[in-house]
Amino acid sequence: MLRDRGVTTLALVGAVLEIGVEPTARHAADLGLLPVVVDDACGVVDRDAAERSLASLDYSLLSYRCSTAEFLAALTG
Repeated sequence: MLRDRGVTTLALVGAVLEIGVEPTARHAADLGLLPVVVDDACGVVDRDAAERSLASLDYSLLSYRCSTAEFLAALTG
């Protein structure tokens, strides 16, 4: 459905970065979409696990990360 609508990029936010957001980012990238993880709009349960999740995403180059301010600036451009 997203491809049919021309969606190529997803902004990801959520309650638990290390449990829900990171796997969603990986799945989106596997589907050919660009996941944008809005770092300061994601909660964490385990800070160490969240840092490992972000480091893993950074290492794999599968997603883009930004702050809420950066994301809003990109939208209003």
